[in-house]
Amino acid sequence: MSKIESITIYVFIDASNVWNAIKSVKKFIEYGALKNYFKKTFDAGNVEIFYYDAYPKAGTRDYDLDAKHKFFTYLKKGLGFTVRKKELKRISVVTEDGGSVVEKGNMDVEITIDAMHNIQKYDVAAFFSGDADFLALVNYLKNNGKKVYIF
Repeated sequence: MSKIESITIYVFIDASNVWNAIKSVKKFIEYGALKNYFKKTFDAGNVEIFYYDAYPKAGTRDYDLDAKHKFFTYLKKGLGFTVRKKELKRISVVTEDGGSVVEKGNMDVEITIDAMHNIQKYDVAAFFSGDADFLALVNYLKNNGKKVYIF
């Protein structure tokens, strides 16, 4: 494929699902090498990477959250990723054993919106997520001529 005809790949990383998968196999993703991997493997002329994550509300952890925010800045400014982040929702739950707080940081809607909003800009979509919630999106993209890979 010539440079004029080279493909564009959009990569969508669902951080919480990826984190759960990689920590179980004790491996890590080298985010700094990700763009080059897609450029070389798929002969892509352009690779855009979207990173989605939710973070705890300040004061809800006994550790400092600055490192997480510095990581978001590194991805955005250092690597050129588009970073979508939001604070975890805290939901009070009352059970027979008493009350507790459940945290939710689902980013599926944000990923779907970006994939649909940018559909005319890419040839290939790559999803880093083990979430079966994306099945309808994947089918839609394929039915609209996109190649889709799930990692």
